[in-house]
Amino acid sequence: MSESASNTSEGSIGRDTRTVAGLTLVSRVLGLVRDVVTVRVFGDTFVGSAFAAAFAVPNMFRRLFGEGALSAAFLPEYTRLADGDPEKADAFASLTIGLLALVTGVLTLLIELGLLAVVLYSADDPERAYSLKLVMVMLPFMPVICVAAILGGMLQSHGRFGPWAAAPILLNLCIIASAVPYFFVEGASAAAWAYPVGIAAVVSAVLQVAWSLWALRGTVRWTTGVSQARREAKLMLLRMIPVLIGLGTLQLNSFADTLIAMYPNWVGDTVFGYDYPL
Repeated sequence: MSESASNTSEGSIGRDTRTVAGLTLVSRVLGLVRDVVTVRVFGDTFVGSAFAAAFAVPNMFRRLFGEGALSAAFLPEYTRLADGDPEKADAFASLTIGLLALVTGVLTLLIELGLLAVVLYSADDPERAYSLKLVMVMLPFMPVICVAAILGGMLQSHGRFGPWAAAPILLNLCIIASAVPYFFVEGASAAAWAYPVGIAAVVSAVLQVAWSLWALRGTVRWTTGVSQARREAKLMLLRMIPVLIGLGTLQLNSFADTLIAMYPNWVGDTVFGYDYPL
């Protein structure tokens, strides 16, 4: 490698590092603001604990599929194809995104139906019914953010680090924007206000997908002709299995911690949840 090429590469790495660091800092600051605003709205009540638990459910699947097992199996193969056979890489990405959206979408629908059945039989336990309703509101966050996470990995494989580093900012801004009006509405109920805040989180996931697709324009050509990538997709699924088992155990343990923190005191998850990030 020539000296000029080496200097160019080092300059690019330095620029990308500064970009990611700067955007991550902005995201963390906004995340702190988000936590301050939401804790002012919900307080250390069962509403805050229910909201934290409801948010934990789709995030568990995001870590499992979007940023975990699927990402670990998909990105190396996608990067290899993008370097050697861009057309097949596009087909592989299209097939993977389609399968992910289908599987997580069907899973979301089945869970929603199951939760609805439980809610209908929880009339004697209003706090439990309320928590499950919040989960139902926020569960659609799961399939959308999983797709967004894979798109973010694709961006990074193409050397586009800034757009995905900026994506969490959208989540923080949406939640802040939906929570702040609470302070200006006389007699507003925190329990009722949790629903629009949950919807705002789902909207933020849609915005992250749109943002990532826009950033990938001209780089990826989406296609319905995916038959040429079926072999790579099968290999990817086989490679997912051991990672899925390991990460699945970890995520289930983490979610169990959330549930344990809620009993016997409903506010336990709220108290621990806001302290831990700091």
